[in-house]
Amino acid sequence: MKILNAVIFLMLLNSCANMVMPTGGEKDASSPILLQTLPQNNSVNFKNNRITFVFNENIQENRWSDYFNISPTTQKLVEYKISKNILTLLFDTELKDSTTFSVNLNNCIKDINEGNILENLVYNFSTSNKIDSLEISGKVIDAQSLQGVSNAWVFLQNKDLADSLCVNTKPIYVTKTNADGTYYFNNLNEKTYKIFALNGVDLYYNNSDKIAFSTDAINAKIDSNKILYLFDPLYQHKTIEDSLSTKEKKTEDSGKIILDCITNDNLIIQLYDEKKLINEYFFKYGPYVLNNISSGKYNLKVIVDSNKNNKWDTGNLKSQILPEKIIKIKDVINVRENWTLEVSCNLNEL
Repeated sequence: MKILNAVIFLMLLNSCANMVMPTGGEKDASSPILLQTLPQNNSVNFKNNRITFVFNENIQENRWSDYFNISPTTQKLVEYKISKNILTLLFDTELKDSTTFSVNLNNCIKDINEGNILENLVYNFSTSNKIDSLEISGKVIDAQSLQGVSNAWVFLQNKDLADSLCVNTKPIYVTKTNADGTYYFNNLNEKTYKIFALNGVDLYYNNSDKIAFSTDAINAKIDSNKILYLFDPLYQHKTIEDSLSTKEKKTEDSGKIILDCITNDNLIIQLYDEKKLINEYFFKYGPYVLNNISSGKYNLKVIVDSNKNNKWDTGNLKSQILPEKIIKIKDVINVRENWTLEVSCNLNEL
């Protein structure tokens, strides 16, 4: 019996020695889930002064001033308050009659514990008896780099408003671009508008802002996609240090590039080694031949020099001049010794 008791004692001692504190489980990686809205999404004949959102967990705001917007805009800012798992929007103004509103809450909310952000949340309502359903989408692209511009404001203005006032007057409809520069307007009516984009902190043009606009008015019943080219109105052209003659010295391992491009405009062809500008070539007409290129891998950009001044020119809102068009040849150009490469160029690519 003593031996049996000793064995049981040792077993109990061993099990106690191996006890560990329980873990908290797997880390919560899910964003808050919307359970209910009051009134319901896509409500018509809206007469309320508040909208309530109920989530499955406690929440907090996430860079609210950067992400929140309501379109069309209201006379006064929409206030908000958060209590545990409930978000309430408060309208301290009378909403415009016969209008469909779209409330963009993308990235505005995150959970308390892990900070998981709710990326997609849009709420629509109408002060009339129907929801307007027309849409316009597109992309905001930097006119020089040709990269999509994230978090830029895109807005619609009255088509009869002077252009200079359009970027200094509160817009009618407003949205923001996503990570790749894509924007989206939904719940539009059949009216015609002017469209603009800004990359500043607010809806008004400041000297440090880049701007984009279309010379044509848009209508959601006709137009479905619109690319806007963002440019710096204060841009000053800079020339590269080395001259063309210096770069075209014959080397033993050089090759040639011929650009297949049909146009009546002057062209500026830029040769890049990765992101470094190596040389510029100026042409009044074809053939577009780049001689004596050292062996290596390059990228090409083609500028349509519309005003024939041998430089890229930015846009001008007052004069309704868009920035000169730039085409980036997508494929990397691999130049080899004594080779001639023919590269196609479509000026209608963008």
